[in-house]
Amino acid sequence: MKLDWNLALGRRGFNSYSWTPLQKGFIMVTRFRVGKLFVIIALLGPAMAMLLGFTLYPFIYNIRLSLTYFPLYAPWRQVYVGLENYLSILGDIEFWKSIESTVAIVFGALALEFLIGLGVALVLNEKFRGRGVVRALFIIPMAIMPVTAGLVWKLMLFPGGSLISDILVKLRLARGELDFWGDPFLSRLSIMAVDIWSWTPFLGLILLAGLQAIPGELYDAAQVDGASQLQRFLHVTFPLLKYAIIIALLFRGMDLLRLFDQVYMMTEGGPGQATETISFFIYRKSFKEFTIGFGAAVSVIVFAVVFLVSYFTVRKSGISV
Repeated sequence: MKLDWNLALGRRGFNSYSWTPLQKGFIMVTRFRVGKLFVIIALLGPAMAMLLGFTLYPFIYNIRLSLTYFPLYAPWRQVYVGLENYLSILGDIEFWKSIESTVAIVFGALALEFLIGLGVALVLNEKFRGRGVVRALFIIPMAIMPVTAGLVWKLMLFPGGSLISDILVKLRLARGELDFWGDPFLSRLSIMAVDIWSWTPFLGLILLAGLQAIPGELYDAAQVDGASQLQRFLHVTFPLLKYAIIIALLFRGMDLLRLFDQVYMMTEGGPGQATETISFFIYRKSFKEFTIGFGAAVSVIVFAVVFLVSYFTVRKSGISV
């Protein structure tokens, strides 16, 4: 008997027609699959359209821009130059100085955020009175806009009556007023301090979640075996916290590479290029020197490096995605 698809898909009466059990089963499965596919498309369609429109298209357009000479002051003079922008980057001294500044700030801030965040997570994992209040206070810096945080810290570090400098002098940690904006080392330290203050809670929360996922029976067994508190941390806590540590460092490392707000509000890359991160370098080249193609090429290189580092880190760590 020939299968009538109009009838099978519900366009004509289903129960009024005589079907074999096998045909009925096939029709019901077909209806279920078609309905399920329609639901999936209806639910995911808008999100996928926005993803393609706001992520994939700008990314492809940025790659296209990186292959052109595109002066922002005269967009009609856009010319295809191939890989010339990429070759120019390799010989650009300012690019390598911004890479040096970025690496120094990223590794310095990331190391301190991890150590402080791990210490706070270990404390907040313990039971004590008022723990919920302390946890709530701990995450307050995350709720403050980076631009606002940068402006407030700039006022506290501003030369000529700096609040932070006065406190350090009164504590006898400094002999006189510190020039946070004129000294390259202090300028980098200031940028790192703001980021550490703002985003240490983020690492702390991820590590705290990892700590709470560790079964308490393992600590009890280690204590029965005579392990000290340090040994329990090294042989129980730290190995089981490995994946949480990798995820936390990976997320914060990628976010630090995009550090822009604090630099823009506090130092604008100075003194010299001491605090000019790669994000601020792209901004300066694109919107101050009007070389959009060159800035787009730098952003493509940064994306490629971050993608490769993230991919091999996840792959080597054994995290399933």
